[in-house]
Parts: sequence; structure tokens; C-alpha cells
Amino acid sequence: MDDDIPLPGHRADIRRQGARGLSEGGPVLGPTGVLAGLALGQVRLAGRHGDVRVEPLRGPAEPPLLRPLLRAGAIQDGGAPVRVRGLVRQEGHRRDRQEGRVQLGPRLGADPEGHHRQGQRLHPDGRGGGPLDIRAGMGGERMILTILALAPILVGLVLMALPHLLPEASASQVRKVSRNICMGVALALLAISTWAAATSLSDVDWMSIDFGQYELENTPFEIIPQIGVSWHVGADALSLPMVWLTALVVPLSMLVEWDAKKGHYFHPLLLVMEGAMIGVFVSLDLFVFYVFWELTLIPMFFLILVWGGEDRRYAAMKFFIYTFTASVLMLIGILVMYFNTGATLSDRSFDMSAMLDSGAQMSEGLRHLVWFLLLVGFATKMPSVPVHTWLPDAHVQAPTAGSMILAGVMLKMGAYGFLRVAVTAFPASTVVFVPLLVFMGMASLAYGAWVCMGQTNLKRMVAYSSVSHMGLIFLGIATMQPLGIAGALFMMFAHGIISPLLFAVAGAFKHHYHTLEIGSMRG
Repeated sequence: MDDDIPLPGHRADIRRQGARGLSEGGPVLGPTGVLAGLALGQVRLAGRHGDVRVEPLRGPAEPPLLRPLLRAGAIQDGGAPVRVRGLVRQEGHRRDRQEGRVQLGPRLGADPEGHHRQGQRLHPDGRGGGPLDIRAGMGGERMILTILALAPILVGLVLMALPHLLPEASASQVRKVSRNICMGVALALLAISTWAAATSLSDVDWMSIDFGQYELENTPFEIIPQIGVSWHVGADALSLPMVWLTALVVPLSMLVEWDAKKGHYFHPLLLVMEGAMIGVFVSLDLFVFYVFWELTLIPMFFLILVWGGEDRRYAAMKFFIYTFTASVLMLIGILVMYFNTGATLSDRSFDMSAMLDSGAQMSEGLRHLVWFLLLVGFATKMPSVPVHTWLPDAHVQAPTAGSMILAGVMLKMGAYGFLRVAVTAFPASTVVFVPLLVFMGMASLAYGAWVCMGQTNLKRMVAYSSVSHMGLIFLGIATMQPLGIAGALFMMFAHGIISPLLFAVAGAFKHHYHTLEIGSMRG
């Protein structure tokens, strides 16, 4: 069966007898060269089963778009031939009737008679993944992401509710061991996510996962079948680092605030927030994604309101109003995408793959509008200038653990969502509005750094530095090139490690000097 796969500005022919590589004596392109050629529309890939020929293109090419470029696969250089791992993304929920989209039958390397989610993984040499393939069975691997997302929420809620349901003597015991249980659960989640990230689960090679393909993916379970909502989770090389980062930062924040007042509420709230943030990163259903997105606001609101500083009420309300209002605008964009996934209610779905393909059914103006609504929702969470003013107040008034989680993980949710939803669903709109992204990135970078240098409050200084760093991430995304996207992802992870530690140091100074004013700390 011959399949055509669109690449930027052209088509690459997938032939039954795949090419065996570059012509003898010809140049051997490394990964950077091939990706650059694809981005510029100067080369195309032809071949099958991972053996791919790089051919020059003649004639004008369309502007490079991010999603088809990334769909071309992770390219590695081992001499000739140039190999591409997994030429196509998973097509489980793609609508074949859409014009100009990929028309595929069974996945390459999969059993033609099998279910699309139980096909074997395509290896670089064309072999199937074998019996160790995660999607091939009903083993415990399918439940890992579900456990990571739901277990902390359940445990946290139970620990907060038990003291009100048990007799006083038993309730007192629960309050005493609550923080220990929370720390144990958080460390267990860190161990599980580390296990997954270190490729200890079967033979998963996280570096070979293509854009749009997921590992640890469960079988979608319908929650609200009437409107197409299902419990569908999965992880790829974009989301898994964020899951691991969340699992790392939360136990560290618990340790920093180990003796917090009302600890039987404080630590379970951190646990609930951990589950909600992991749910954002692993959800492959945009309805569930939005529920988790809003769920992260509630614990942080109470952490600032109850355990914050003198102006905690003002900071908590400002944080909630800014982020919730932006989330409502994002919800409007998601609903517009949903209503374009099918003609009737039974055809519509909130599944990520169907939602990301909904742009094909929209007019150009509507695509730009939805993209802008998503930009407002995600940029406010990052945050980016000019919707950044909630962040310094929230950081200054929040307890140390709240600041660590806010800076380490919650800000990355904005960049992750923008990449996962807005850029992927509307790459053409992203190209059109690249000047806007560059302006927002440069404004955040320069303004955040400039204001940071004039601060006398230690936490406020670190908060404005976070605004500046988020500007760098926006600039990386605005390049619309693989190297720029990789730089943005690296910056997200690096800032997620550095920033919580800076706030932990600021909290230590506050505990020792009882002030955050830099001038009062000199000896």
C-alpha cells in the first residue's frame, strides 16, 4: 500500500521498495542539516521502514510549518543511509475525510488486523516492537500515568476530610501523620516517574518518540460519551520531563515547609496540586486538560490566602482573577475547536488528535481568532508582558513552598500548553503572528531583567527574573525552527530546577532575618 505523507511545501513518496539511502559518494547530511533543509523546503524524504533518501526539491516551496516538520521524525546520523524513526504520527483519531490531511490505514510496522493502539512500534530498521511493546498488552504500564495524576489528588482529599469524619482521638492521630503520608506519596510518585524517565519501563526509548506519538498510553475510557469526553492519558518527550520535574519539586517544597502551621491541610494541598499539574501534562483529552488546568488554581489560591504574608488576600485574589479570566478565554477557544471536530454531536470529540485537526474545518480568520484566545490563556499563565503583574505579588506573599511550585511548574504549564495546543493545532497562524511572539518575548526578556535589577525585595527580584526567563522561552518558540523549540524546552526544564531553589534560598533568608529586604541582610 502506498501512502503519501505531507511535508512542508511538498510530498514525500513512501514506496513499497524503500530507498536504501543516499547515492554512493554523495554527501551525508547530519540531523541538523536534514532538519534545516526540511524547514527551508529545500529537501524531501523518500523511503519506507526507516530507510530514507534525502532528495533536493526544485521550484518554490511554501513557508515552513512546525507541525509537519516535527512529524517528519527524529532524524539521526549514523552514516549512510540517513534513517528516520517513525515517519508518521499515530493516526488513531484522525478524520480521513478531511481534505489535505494524511490518509493512512494501519500504522507502519503494525498488524493490519489489530487495533490501532495495539500495533507494534516501528523501529529504525523496520522491525516491530515485539512483545515488550507497551501498547500491545494490558499490563500495569497503562495505569502508571493514571496513578500519577489521580492518586495524589485522592490521597490529599482523603487526608483533609478524615479529621472531620473521625472521632477526635483518631482525628488527632491523622493530623500528626498527615505530612508523613504526603511525603511518602510524593516520594513514591518521584520514584515512579524517574523509573519511566530512565527507560526502565520495558524498552521504551524516549528519544525515538515522534511528535504526536505517546508512550504509557492508556485505552481511552469514556467519561461523558454524550459529548465525547474520555479519560485518555499519554506521555511523550515533551510532557515526560515536565511530569518528572513536578514529581521532583513537590517533595522538595514539602521538605522546605515541613513545620508549616496547619500542616494537616498544607501538605495535602500540595499533594492535590501535584496531581492536578501532572494531569495537565499527561491529558490527551482537552476537556480533562482544562479541568486539571483549573484545578491547579484552587490549592494555590488557598496556599496564598491562608499561609501567605501580610497582603495575602490582595495577592490571592489578583492571582485568581488574572489566571481564571485568561482560562475562560482559553475555554472559548477550546469550545470553538470542539464544535469544528464534527458536523453532529455524535461526531464531535475532545480527544487531542481530533481537536488538533479541527483547524482544517475553520476559515482563516476563525483560526487566527482561536489561536489568539489560546495565546492569551497560555501567555497569562507563563506569564508574559503585559499580563504578568499578578506574578510578583503572588510570589512575594506566597509561602516558600507555594513560590517553589509556582515558579518551578505552574509557569511551565503556559509554555507547555501553548506548544501542545496552539502551535500544534494552528501552525500557519503561529507563522503569521511570529512578530507578535517576538515582541512579547523581547518585551518580557528586557523589561523583566530591567525591573529585576531595581528590586530591593529578594522574592520580587527572583519573580521578575522569572518573567525575563519566560521571555526567552517565547523567543525560542517564535523561531519556529527545531533548534529554537529545543532551546525553549531546555529553558523550561532548566528554569524549573533553578527557580525553586532560588525561592528556597529566599525562604531560608526570610526565616533567619525575618525580612526579604536585601538591604537589611548585610552584616
